[in-house]
Amino acid sequence: MQAVVEPQGMIRSAPIRAAGSRAWVTPSLVGILTLVGFLVRLRGMGQSLLGDELLLYWDVWQRSARDVIAQVAQPIEVNPPLYHLLARGSQLAGGDPSVMVRLPALLAGTATIPVTYLLGARIAGRRAAIVACALASFSPFGVYFSNEARPYALTTFLAALSTLMLLRAIDQPRPSRWIAYSFTSLAVLYTHYTGVFVLLVQFGWAAWTHRSLVRSLVIWNVLAGILFLPWIPVVLRPSGYFQSYGPFVLSSDLLLQLRKLVISSPLVGVGFERVPGLAAGALFIGAAVVALLAWILQRGAANGQPADQSASRVKRPGLLLALVFSSPIGILLASAIRGWDMVLARNFAASFVGMTIAVAVVMTLPRGWIGRATAIVAVGALAWGCTHSFERSNERTDNRAAAHWIDGNVRKGTIVVNAQVPFAGLWPLSPYLRSVTDAGRKRLRDQLDTNATTPQKPYGQQFLDAKWSGLDVAVAFDSIPQMERLVVIPKNFEGQFRLAKQARFPGFQGGVTVRVFENLQTPVGR
Repeated sequence: MQAVVEPQGMIRSAPIRAAGSRAWVTPSLVGILTLVGFLVRLRGMGQSLLGDELLLYWDVWQRSARDVIAQVAQPIEVNPPLYHLLARGSQLAGGDPSVMVRLPALLAGTATIPVTYLLGARIAGRRAAIVACALASFSPFGVYFSNEARPYALTTFLAALSTLMLLRAIDQPRPSRWIAYSFTSLAVLYTHYTGVFVLLVQFGWAAWTHRSLVRSLVIWNVLAGILFLPWIPVVLRPSGYFQSYGPFVLSSDLLLQLRKLVISSPLVGVGFERVPGLAAGALFIGAAVVALLAWILQRGAANGQPADQSASRVKRPGLLLALVFSSPIGILLASAIRGWDMVLARNFAASFVGMTIAVAVVMTLPRGWIGRATAIVAVGALAWGCTHSFERSNERTDNRAAAHWIDGNVRKGTIVVNAQVPFAGLWPLSPYLRSVTDAGRKRLRDQLDTNATTPQKPYGQQFLDAKWSGLDVAVAFDSIPQMERLVVIPKNFEGQFRLAKQARFPGFQGGVTVRVFENLQTPVGR
């Protein structure tokens, strides 16, 4: 108890609030948000592999670590090997290998949530850090890449962790903290090349603002660089991967890609009107506008009076700006130099946490209940918008269900053709077809090792092969009008085949349709 003097001179006792009596509130809130974020991300783990995930699947499936590294060093892959090695290690744990390759992304995406709070607290204060943590928990961008067997979620996590380790080393320059900073920076380099932009700006910021530590900064960054030297020949190899995205022009859709980073789904074909949806998106943007206007009015009303300490204060504005703009500016410069358009939201992944903290700062600028209200509305709008990404039409195409339907509805030996753009052969279906044995999958993988695209016979050739062997033909294709008109019986084989069955399976851009064409002819030689 302590003595309190009343105005009349009377003395009374007042309880002293125990120090740290509410210290559990913030860790508990961060823990709850992390758990919710994990459960949100866990829901999408079982979706079918899509796009470049299939490349990674074949790169790591039943390979040794040495073989994985050798495969990643081939020109078809444009990322360093760390995620691939982690994905291979995850497959060793058992379970469905097409699911387990996503485990490192799930764990990294979940771990990004508390790291966002820890980094935000050091850069922008506890209030903005909590809001940033909540935004990271429900971000459609973060959720999507936590279910993507590619290195983007790991890049996001490691880039933020590297910055956090740098700040810890600056606060207390111990060898153990410098080592942690150096090795997390090295991990960024071995995960995704675009992470180098964040590493450069955080080094530049630290060297400028803490000049007494320049020597240590140089030493530990040189150590990371030396350990990355074995991979430099792979970095310098010629690659035309990004040429497929077309030539770079200054009017590239940078703002669209930044919007995907903040609020939208990065899945191509799922627009703003679907995720987060027009209503949720308008609510989110409206909260930001109200926060800015309220802050401006409050500053004007203050008229030179001391600012309310409860207002959001950015402790390290230079670092925050550097984290926000490092990846976008770096990608723009790299695109201009190479002449290829690399302006994609996924290539900004290393700036995701910085962008999220910056948005949280905006939402918490006003003092009092207005700041709390705008933050709550923004988080609620993003959570609402995130639920739209769970709608089947906004998820990856359900090739697993399509493959299982084929297994249960076609005759033995049926020729299976995949006409999904841009795939050929059995890429999207083969991890799930029960009729494809491990030996058959290995043969397919070996073909992919020597040729980036499986040799695909002309569509009519498939029917010719089926005609002479007495087999049926099953064709899987994108459920879009253009493909509906093309996937029919070729004129040369009319009367020899008939459409026996078809089924449609949901997913983005219409999903996938499977048509089974039954052979009506008796095979030659029978």
